[in-house]
Order: sequence, then structure tokens, then C-alpha cells
Amino acid sequence: MMLQAAVLFTPVLAIPFIILLHHCRKAQSALIAAIFSVAMLLALGWWLFIFWESFLVPENLDAQSGLVFFFAPFYSSIAAFALSKVLLVADSRWKY
Repeated sequence: MMLQAAVLFTPVLAIPFIILLHHCRKAQSALIAAIFSVAMLLALGWWLFIFWESFLVPENLDAQSGLVFFFAPFYSSIAAFALSKVLLVADSRWKY
């Protein structure tokens, strides 16, 4: 059942990575592109931590653990979009 939910929500879970990758391609400097790559790795680590804590070793077993598939992508997408805009503004102002 958990695997079915993960497969069903894969497009939703991938939205932060798509946002970061899209904006990474707009980066003009190698430093900003490297920061985007690190941000994608951190986002992957965040998702692995959430999945681990919610499904593999939860403190209590209840149906509310599934809500992580609804709220975590929303908050992660907002964070990825904000980080992307900040990095692109920094990239356009600072020439390396």
C-alpha cells in the first residue's frame, strides 16, 4: 500500500526537483549551478528523511502519516521556488 501511494504521488513529489532543475538551467555561472545541485541533493535527503520517519520507523502507526504526501510537496515546492528566485537574482547581480 505504501509503495502504491509513493508511485501515485511521484509526479507531485518531483515538483521541487523540477523547479530546481528548470531554474538551474537558467543559471549563468558555475557557482550558482553548483548551489542548485547541492540544493537538489539536500531536497533528496529531506525526502528520504520524511519517508523514513513517516513510513519505515514511525513512532505511532496511524493514517495521518499519509498526509506527508499532501503537505510536504507543497512546502518543498514553495521553498524550492523561493531559493531559485533568490539564486537567480544573485546570479544576475554578481558576475563571477
